[in-house]
Amino acid sequence: MIEQLKIGELDRRILFQNPVETKQTNGEVLVSWTSHGYRWAKVDPVIANELNENERLTVYGKATFTVRYDSSLNEKMRIYYDGKIYNIQGYLEVGRRQFMTIECETRQIANAITADATDLTVDSTLLKADQEWQ
Repeated sequence: MIEQLKIGELDRRILFQNPVETKQTNGEVLVSWTSHGYRWAKVDPVIANELNENERLTVYGKATFTVRYDSSLNEKMRIYYDGKIYNIQGYLEVGRRQFMTIECETRQIANAITADATDLTVDSTLLKADQEWQ
């Protein structure tokens, strides 16, 4: 039972990110992400699946993150953990505002290059913008 979770089990560092919408002069809205803050969490991967979509291998995953209760966290945010972006599907308050369990999903195209702010992911390897890629 989660109410018996010990604080020491929150042994993974995750980053919560907020969406920021910027309207361009042509009317297009661009979404970028800013850091909300790091939290210690317990991570429980639930499921991972690979599908071939449009001749590209896509990896789907679901995970549950448990953190100390924080009223500033919401479903518009996302979680960055272990080189992957997790979209928040919902959360549940556990105990009397003691913990929160957050249900998330991730979707990643295998063998693809994706850029996110100052981070670059190449085949699931995270590179910072100031690093050289070899």
